[in-house]
Amino acid sequence: MEVPLTRVENEHLVSVSVEGAPPAEFELGLGNSSEMLVYQPYYESHKLLENRKLSKRQAAGSGGFVVETVATLHHAKFAGVTFANMPAAFIPTSIAGTTSTIISGDIGLPVLTRFRLVIDYAHDRLYAMPYAEAAQTPLPKDRLGLVLKKDDATFTVQFVAPYSPSQAAGFKVGDKIVKIDGKQSTAWSEAAILDLKYGTIGSSVGFTMQDGDVHRVKLADYF
Repeated sequence: MEVPLTRVENEHLVSVSVEGAPPAEFELGLGNSSEMLVYQPYYESHKLLENRKLSKRQAAGSGGFVVETVATLHHAKFAGVTFANMPAAFIPTSIAGTTSTIISGDIGLPVLTRFRLVIDYAHDRLYAMPYAEAAQTPLPKDRLGLVLKKDDATFTVQFVAPYSPSQAAGFKVGDKIVKIDGKQSTAWSEAAILDLKYGTIGSSVGFTMQDGDVHRVKLADYF
């Protein structure tokens, strides 16, 4: 289908409907690795954080790492496709990078890559063809709640998400881990470490701590 592009503050915007609300303008997030960002004026006016399980995540910002609120939307619709159980980060105006009341958020690559996209910037048009099973395949979701920094011989805990399985397992910022699932740090790439959080519900990961204790974390939805 053809999706009109709107330009505001040098950003290209597309229409997204969140939980059945009238379509709102979201940035076309070709550089956004999150499924969806929702900006403060929109989530407050639509009361999107009420009666919902919330947590936090650590994300990279322009001035370093920032902590953002996360939750799961029941559904969101883009380019004629409705996505259920949409993970989203809720961004306060102070770090959103825009003060525009027109821009409601940002729709990112985990959603956009489920389409074949042809972008006609000259005429402000976007053509989107969904791939097979675009809506049926669940979107990736953090079920671990642990951010690690890989060192030469260890991993250091940088962030533990509130209410997450990792918090329940007793992890604290600064903890040192010497092995993950019995393998030392040299056996883990940065990408593999990041992908740990996207495991299936009920699967588990074993962390051997510097004192020899093993923390086994069972992955689960926590927001």
